[in-house]
Amino acid sequence: MEEKLEMHEWSLASDFIARIEEEAKQRGASKITNINLKIGSLSGVSVEAFKFAFSVGIKESIISEDALKIEEISAVSKCSDCDKEFSDTMGLDACPYCGSYSKKLVSGNEMFAVSFEMEEKDV
Repeated sequence: MEEKLEMHEWSLASDFIARIEEEAKQRGASKITNINLKIGSLSGVSVEAFKFAFSVGIKESIISEDALKIEEISAVSKCSDCDKEFSDTMGLDACPYCGSYSKKLVSGNEMFAVSFEMEEKDV
């Protein structure tokens, strides 16, 4: 199972690097200095495996080695019966307020770039 996770994160990291670099180059950047990324705890992405794949993938890129900053987003669900939000660590928890299992995941399954900073080429 661990090999599949690493392959999954490798694919995600490679695609992410290519997209960020393409965008930066279109804007005339010579270097990407900061990338802010959010990854949900239930997204199916191993943060450590993604960081490793990212660090390998940027070796010959315009992305600085220390550019990646990841914020991990905890899983939160909203109860369909009492309408209250609660921490749902594994996505399997019952509502702590009324005991219902009828719920909707509000956050924790996402993965997205929030922002990135770059340096422009000297003209």
